Amino acid sequence: MKNKPIRFIIVGASSGRVSRKYYEKLERIRRAKKLKNVELLRDLDFSKLLALYGKAKVYLHAMRYEHFGISIVEAMAAGLVPVVHRSGGPWEDILKAQQGRYGFSYLTIEEAAQTIEDLIENEHARKEIVSRNMGYTYMFSSEYYKKKILSIIENY
Repeated sequence: MKNKPIRFIIVGASSGRVSRKYYEKLERIRRAKKLKNVELLRDLDFSKLLALYGKAKVYLHAMRYEHFGISIVEAMAAGLVPVVHRSGGPWEDILKAQQGRYGFSYLTIEEAAQTIEDLIENEHARKEIVSRNMGYTYMFSSEYYKKKILSIIENY
């Protein structure tokens, strides 16, 4: 990458046995690989998460075969470009299986890393996606769903 190294922050829950073990595994990997630009934050309250979103540019969602992923829509609404695994709801339902329109998908970790680097290096392309997402994320809001349901009931 041409610019300074990317600062990468991993946010997640550490409560519960599975979450704690996963966090500990990530921490071991981070230390073993001496990743000084990677930071692990756990159990953030929503206001701190929003503040972090305000500084970030890209949202990497690593879970495979997730049903939907509301955190992806929240990140999009906060102005981040999502990079999601090419499986399940995030790819099909949120990104509409369209590479580069609302975000990007990946199959390998190398592909995800390259996509993130490309987005950070191409601010114009990133801002285009963010701009497009501002209106698009409304269709995932509770207000939109209420209007849609009321419309269906009224038409019935």
